[in-house]
Amino acid sequence: MAISNAKNVTITGGGLIDGQGAMWWPCAKETKLPPCNNKHRPRILDIKDTTDIIINNVVLKNSPNENIALVSTKNVHIYNISILAPSSHDPVQPSHNTDAIDVNGQNIVIENSYISVGLVRNITYTNIQLYNMDNCIGLTMNYSKTYTPPTNDSITPKFKNITINNLTCHTANQGWWLEGLDDSAIEASFSNIQITNAKSMFAKCTEIYGSCDNSSVKPSCPPCMQIVANPY
Repeated sequence: MAISNAKNVTITGGGLIDGQGAMWWPCAKETKLPPCNNKHRPRILDIKDTTDIIINNVVLKNSPNENIALVSTKNVHIYNISILAPSSHDPVQPSHNTDAIDVNGQNIVIENSYISVGLVRNITYTNIQLYNMDNCIGLTMNYSKTYTPPTNDSITPKFKNITINNLTCHTANQGWWLEGLDDSAIEASFSNIQITNAKSMFAKCTEIYGSCDNSSVKPSCPPCMQIVANPY
């Protein structure tokens, strides 16, 4: 589904959108194969130059390519959705490049959703104002207390290139909740963030690395974060 130069778009309804990607995944490495025939694989939702978007209460499954691509979008709220696809190293039917949500735009909120595609990457949150929150900033890979890391590291879930900047949050139970996995740390970048009146500033802080601008992140950068120059 392609949407361009639109306004006030809502995608909801409680249903399932099945991209039937299995027939497309083999041509990720060989574009001459059908049905690609030297053309790009489609996305389930390809949204460009659009404002005021709501996506909620839907399931996206087996996208041929990225599930949701947002390009030059503004005022986006994505919540209560599920995105499902096998890992690219699945021994039976591997998917390829089925990124959950690729983001480019302003005022984008993604929350309360379940994503199981193996990789979450290239997500940017910018120009956000939050009030009376549970968590101001929450990045967690701990899907359940019974989580057991896979024996094959290539199928371990990964968070890569997560950028948060120009965010203010006033009044919250927790300022930060950052929870990577022992065998798969979160890769992120933080700048121009101000959090005030949080009952617990760092409620959880484990397994995260990347960059953080200590001069513009207030009251401070996450104390557990391993600072890496040019992480991306």
